[in-house]
Amino acid sequence: MSSKKELYIVTGIDSGIGYSLCETLEKNDKFIVGGFLNESYPLQNKEKTFTKKIDLTIKKDIDLFVDFVKEIIQTKKVKLKALINNAGIAIAGTIENLDIEKYRQNFEVNYFGTVYLTHKLLPLIMKEKGIVVNISSLAGRIAPPFAAPYASSKFALEAFSDVLRREMKPVGVKVIVIEPGSIATPIWNKIKQVDYSFINNKYDTTKDMFLKNFVDGGNNGLSPDIAAKKIFKIIQKKNPNTRYIISQNVLLDSLKIIMPPKILDYLIMKLFKMKY
Repeated sequence: MSSKKELYIVTGIDSGIGYSLCETLEKNDKFIVGGFLNESYPLQNKEKTFTKKIDLTIKKDIDLFVDFVKEIIQTKKVKLKALINNAGIAIAGTIENLDIEKYRQNFEVNYFGTVYLTHKLLPLIMKEKGIVVNISSLAGRIAPPFAAPYASSKFALEAFSDVLRREMKPVGVKVIVIEPGSIATPIWNKIKQVDYSFINNKYDTTKDMFLKNFVDGGNNGLSPDIAAKKIFKIIQKKNPNTRYIISQNVLLDSLKIIMPPKILDYLIMKLFKMKY
Protein backbone atom coordinates (compact mmCIF):
# COMPACT_ATOMS: atom_id res chain seq x y z
CA MET A 1 0.00 0.00 0.00
CA SER A 2 1.31 3.45 -0.93
CA SER A 3 2.38 5.68 1.96
CA LYS A 4 2.07 8.83 -0.13
CA LYS A 5 -0.14 11.62 1.16
CA GLU A 6 -3.40 12.32 -0.66
CA LEU A 7 -3.87 15.30 -2.97
CA TYR A 8 -7.26 16.87 -3.66
CA ILE A 9 -7.85 19.18 -6.62
CA VAL A 10 -10.69 21.67 -6.24
CA THR A 11 -11.84 24.23 -8.81
CA GLY A 12 -13.90 27.31 -8.04
CA ILE A 13 -12.30 28.00 -4.65
CA ASP A 14 -13.01 31.74 -4.79
CA SER A 15 -16.14 31.35 -2.65
CA GLY A 16 -19.05 29.10 -1.74
CA ILE A 17 -18.66 25.33 -1.71
CA GLY A 18 -15.16 25.43 -3.22
CA TYR A 19 -13.87 27.79 -0.55
CA SER A 20 -15.47 25.73 2.22
CA LEU A 21 -14.08 22.51 0.73
CA CYS A 22 -10.56 23.92 1.02
CA GLU A 23 -11.20 24.79 4.66
CA THR A 24 -12.53 21.28 5.34
CA LEU A 25 -9.60 19.62 3.56
CA GLU A 26 -7.08 21.76 5.46
CA LYS A 27 -8.70 20.80 8.77
CA ASN A 28 -8.28 17.16 7.75
CA ASP A 29 -4.59 17.71 6.95
CA LYS A 30 -4.90 17.06 3.20
CA PHE A 31 -2.79 18.38 0.34
CA ILE A 32 -4.78 20.71 -1.90
CA VAL A 33 -4.39 22.27 -5.32
CA GLY A 34 -7.08 24.90 -5.69
CA GLY A 35 -8.13 26.69 -8.84
CA PHE A 36 -9.50 30.22 -8.60
CA LEU A 37 -10.72 32.76 -11.14
CA ASN A 38 -10.79 36.13 -9.36
CA GLU A 39 -9.94 35.68 -5.70
CA SER A 40 -7.38 33.25 -4.34
CA TYR A 41 -8.16 31.17 -1.26
CA PRO A 42 -6.28 32.62 1.77
CA LEU A 43 -3.75 29.92 2.59
CA GLN A 44 -3.77 28.50 6.10
CA ASN A 45 -1.22 25.78 5.45
CA LYS A 46 1.38 26.95 2.94
CA GLU A 47 3.10 23.57 3.10
CA LYS A 48 0.06 21.67 1.86
CA THR A 49 -2.25 24.14 0.10
CA PHE A 50 -1.35 25.46 -3.35
CA THR A 51 -3.48 27.69 -5.54
CA LYS A 52 -3.39 28.80 -9.16
CA LYS A 53 -5.60 30.97 -11.33
CA ILE A 54 -7.59 29.05 -13.93
CA ASP A 55 -10.13 30.28 -16.44
CA LEU A 56 -12.05 27.24 -17.66
CA THR A 57 -12.92 29.03 -20.90
CA ILE A 58 -9.23 29.23 -21.87
CA LYS A 59 -7.54 26.00 -22.99
CA LYS A 60 -4.04 27.28 -22.22
CA ASP A 61 -5.09 28.14 -18.66
CA ILE A 62 -6.26 24.57 -18.15
CA ASP A 63 -3.03 23.17 -19.62
CA LEU A 64 -0.94 25.35 -17.28
CA PHE A 65 -3.07 24.31 -14.31
CA VAL A 66 -2.51 20.63 -15.14
CA ASP A 67 1.24 21.27 -15.39
CA PHE A 68 1.07 22.92 -11.96
CA VAL A 69 -0.69 19.85 -10.54
CA LYS A 70 1.97 17.55 -12.00
CA GLU A 71 4.70 19.71 -10.46
CA ILE A 72 3.07 19.51 -7.01
CA ILE A 73 2.67 15.74 -7.31
CA GLN A 74 6.33 15.35 -8.22
CA THR A 75 7.86 17.77 -5.71
CA LYS A 76 5.62 16.91 -2.76
CA LYS A 77 5.53 13.15 -3.45
CA VAL A 78 1.74 12.96 -3.18
CA LYS A 79 -0.86 10.84 -4.96
CA LEU A 80 -3.98 12.24 -6.58
CA LYS A 81 -6.96 11.19 -4.48
CA ALA A 82 -9.74 13.27 -6.02
CA LEU A 83 -10.56 15.84 -8.67
CA ILE A 84 -13.49 17.95 -7.50
CA ASN A 85 -14.97 19.85 -10.44
CA ASN A 86 -16.76 22.60 -8.55
CA ALA A 87 -16.34 25.75 -10.65
CA GLY A 88 -19.47 26.95 -12.37
CA ILE A 89 -21.57 29.93 -13.38
CA ALA A 90 -25.32 30.47 -13.69
CA ILE A 91 -26.98 32.49 -16.45
CA ALA A 92 -30.71 33.14 -16.31
CA GLY A 93 -33.38 34.51 -18.62
CA THR A 94 -36.25 33.43 -20.85
CA ILE A 95 -35.62 31.23 -23.87
CA GLU A 96 -37.56 33.69 -26.03
CA ASN A 97 -35.23 36.55 -25.14
CA LEU A 98 -31.83 34.98 -24.39
CA ASP A 99 -29.03 35.34 -26.93
CA ILE A 100 -27.38 32.07 -27.99
CA GLU A 101 -24.03 33.38 -26.72
CA LYS A 102 -25.37 33.16 -23.17
CA TYR A 103 -25.78 29.41 -23.63
CA ARG A 104 -22.25 29.10 -25.00
CA GLN A 105 -20.89 31.12 -22.08
CA ASN A 106 -22.58 28.83 -19.55
CA PHE A 107 -21.47 25.66 -21.34
CA GLU A 108 -17.85 26.81 -21.70
CA VAL A 109 -17.43 26.86 -17.92
CA ASN A 110 -19.90 24.29 -16.62
CA TYR A 111 -19.34 21.69 -19.31
CA PHE A 112 -16.54 22.11 -21.87
CA GLY A 113 -13.95 23.48 -19.44
CA THR A 114 -14.81 20.83 -16.87
CA VAL A 115 -14.67 18.05 -19.48
CA TYR A 116 -11.29 19.21 -20.80
CA LEU A 117 -9.75 19.51 -17.33
CA THR A 118 -10.99 16.01 -16.46
CA HIS A 119 -9.64 14.66 -19.75
CA LYS A 120 -6.19 16.15 -19.08
CA LEU A 121 -6.01 14.81 -15.53
CA LEU A 122 -7.50 11.40 -16.27
CA PRO A 123 -4.15 9.58 -16.73
CA LEU A 124 -3.09 10.69 -13.24
CA ILE A 125 -6.48 9.75 -11.77
CA MET A 126 -6.40 6.32 -13.44
CA LYS A 127 -2.86 5.69 -12.22
CA GLU A 128 -3.93 6.14 -8.58
CA LYS A 129 -7.47 4.73 -8.95
CA GLY A 130 -8.73 8.07 -7.76
CA ILE A 131 -12.11 9.76 -7.68
CA VAL A 132 -13.80 12.31 -9.92
CA VAL A 133 -16.41 14.39 -8.13
CA ASN A 134 -18.60 16.54 -10.36
CA ILE A 135 -20.57 19.23 -8.59
CA SER A 136 -23.74 19.38 -10.65
CA SER A 137 -27.04 20.77 -9.37
CA LEU A 138 -30.59 19.74 -8.64
CA ALA A 139 -31.25 21.88 -11.74
CA GLY A 140 -29.39 19.17 -13.64
CA ARG A 141 -32.33 16.87 -12.90
CA ILE A 142 -35.23 19.34 -12.66
CA ALA A 143 -34.98 22.33 -15.01
CA PRO A 144 -36.69 25.44 -13.59
CA PRO A 145 -38.08 28.27 -15.73
CA PHE A 146 -35.65 31.12 -16.51
CA ALA A 147 -32.65 28.80 -16.19
CA ALA A 148 -32.26 27.12 -19.61
CA PRO A 149 -28.52 27.87 -20.08
CA TYR A 150 -27.60 26.80 -16.55
CA ALA A 151 -29.88 23.76 -16.33
CA SER A 152 -28.89 22.54 -19.81
CA SER A 153 -25.19 22.71 -18.92
CA LYS A 154 -25.82 20.73 -15.73
CA PHE A 155 -27.90 18.12 -17.58
CA ALA A 156 -24.93 17.73 -19.95
CA LEU A 157 -22.55 17.35 -17.00
CA GLU A 158 -24.80 14.63 -15.56
CA ALA A 159 -24.64 12.69 -18.85
CA PHE A 160 -20.86 13.13 -19.07
CA SER A 161 -20.55 11.82 -15.52
CA ASP A 162 -22.60 8.72 -16.36
CA VAL A 163 -20.42 7.90 -19.38
CA LEU A 164 -17.21 8.60 -17.45
CA ARG A 165 -18.32 6.39 -14.55
CA ARG A 166 -19.08 3.47 -16.86
CA GLU A 167 -15.83 3.82 -18.78
CA MET A 168 -13.74 4.15 -15.61
CA LYS A 169 -15.37 1.38 -13.56
CA PRO A 170 -13.15 -1.38 -15.05
CA VAL A 171 -9.99 0.51 -14.02
CA GLY A 172 -11.14 1.27 -10.47
CA VAL A 173 -11.84 5.00 -10.80
CA LYS A 174 -14.95 6.20 -8.96
CA VAL A 175 -17.17 8.97 -10.36
CA ILE A 176 -19.58 10.74 -8.03
CA VAL A 177 -22.15 13.40 -8.89
CA ILE A 178 -23.10 15.88 -6.19
CA GLU A 179 -26.44 17.59 -6.77
CA PRO A 180 -26.76 20.60 -4.47
CA GLY A 181 -30.22 22.00 -3.90
CA SER A 182 -30.42 25.38 -2.22
CA ILE A 183 -26.94 26.24 -0.94
CA ALA A 184 -26.19 29.76 0.32
CA THR A 185 -23.43 30.72 -2.13
CA PRO A 186 -22.62 33.99 -4.00
CA ILE A 187 -23.89 32.50 -7.28
CA TRP A 188 -27.44 33.53 -6.32
CA ASN A 189 -26.57 37.19 -5.71
CA LYS A 190 -24.85 37.29 -9.09
CA ILE A 191 -28.08 36.13 -10.73
CA LYS A 192 -30.01 38.80 -8.84
CA GLN A 193 -27.67 41.58 -9.98
CA VAL A 194 -28.23 40.86 -13.68
CA ASP A 195 -30.04 43.47 -15.77
CA TYR A 196 -33.17 41.69 -16.99
CA SER A 197 -34.46 44.59 -19.07
CA PHE A 198 -33.93 42.47 -22.21
CA ILE A 199 -36.80 40.20 -21.14
CA ASN A 200 -40.27 40.85 -22.52
CA ASN A 201 -42.40 42.51 -19.83
CA LYS A 202 -45.06 39.80 -20.16
CA TYR A 203 -42.70 37.67 -18.05
CA ASP A 204 -42.40 40.22 -15.22
CA THR A 205 -44.49 38.30 -12.69
CA THR A 206 -42.75 35.02 -13.46
CA LYS A 207 -39.36 36.74 -13.28
CA ASP A 208 -40.21 38.15 -9.84
CA MET A 209 -41.29 34.71 -8.64
CA PHE A 210 -38.09 33.20 -10.06
CA LEU A 211 -35.97 35.68 -8.12
CA LYS A 212 -38.04 35.10 -4.99
CA ASN A 213 -38.30 31.31 -5.04
CA PHE A 214 -35.16 30.21 -6.86
CA VAL A 215 -32.66 32.94 -5.99
CA ASP A 216 -33.80 34.01 -2.53
CA GLY A 217 -34.40 30.35 -1.75
CA GLY A 218 -30.78 29.68 -2.61
CA ASN A 219 -29.55 32.48 -0.38
CA ASN A 220 -31.52 31.00 2.52
CA GLY A 221 -30.30 27.50 1.80
CA LEU A 222 -27.85 25.14 3.41
CA SER A 223 -24.55 26.59 4.59
CA PRO A 224 -21.63 25.89 2.19
CA ASP A 225 -19.60 24.77 5.22
CA ILE A 226 -22.12 22.02 5.96
CA ALA A 227 -22.26 21.09 2.27
CA ALA A 228 -18.45 20.85 2.12
CA LYS A 229 -18.31 18.56 5.16
CA LYS A 230 -20.94 16.30 3.62
CA ILE A 231 -19.00 16.12 0.34
CA PHE A 232 -15.77 15.28 2.18
CA LYS A 233 -17.50 12.42 4.03
CA ILE A 234 -18.92 11.11 0.76
CA ILE A 235 -15.47 11.03 -0.84
CA GLN A 236 -14.16 8.93 2.05
CA LYS A 237 -16.76 6.18 1.49
CA LYS A 238 -15.43 2.87 0.18
CA ASN A 239 -18.49 2.25 -1.97
CA PRO A 240 -20.15 5.61 -2.63
CA ASN A 241 -23.40 5.99 -4.50
CA THR A 242 -23.31 7.45 -7.99
CA ARG A 243 -25.33 10.52 -6.96
CA TYR A 244 -25.99 12.49 -3.80
CA ILE A 245 -28.47 15.31 -3.28
CA ILE A 246 -27.24 17.86 -0.76
CA SER A 247 -29.93 20.21 0.51
CA GLN A 248 -31.98 21.14 3.55
CA ASN A 249 -34.70 18.67 2.55
CA VAL A 250 -33.20 15.73 0.68
CA LEU A 251 -36.40 13.66 0.84
CA LEU A 252 -38.55 16.38 -0.73
CA ASP A 253 -35.97 17.08 -3.44
CA SER A 254 -35.71 13.35 -4.18
CA LEU A 255 -39.48 13.15 -4.57
CA LYS A 256 -39.41 16.01 -7.09
CA ILE A 257 -37.07 13.98 -9.30
CA ILE A 258 -39.32 10.92 -9.43
CA MET A 259 -42.56 12.91 -9.67
CA PRO A 260 -44.54 12.42 -12.93
CA PRO A 261 -43.59 15.28 -15.31
CA LYS A 262 -47.17 16.50 -15.75
CA ILE A 263 -47.62 16.90 -12.00
CA LEU A 264 -44.24 18.60 -11.65
CA ASP A 265 -45.10 20.96 -14.53
CA TYR A 266 -48.36 21.88 -12.82
CA LEU A 267 -46.63 22.64 -9.51
CA ILE A 268 -43.94 24.71 -11.23
CA MET A 269 -46.58 26.71 -13.14
CA LYS A 270 -48.30 27.47 -9.84
CA LEU A 271 -45.10 28.28 -7.97
CA PHE A 272 -43.81 30.68 -10.63
CA LYS A 273 -47.26 32.15 -11.45
CA MET A 274 -46.78 31.37 -15.12
CA LYS A 275 -49.66 33.18 -16.80
CA TYR A 276 -48.92 35.55 -19.64
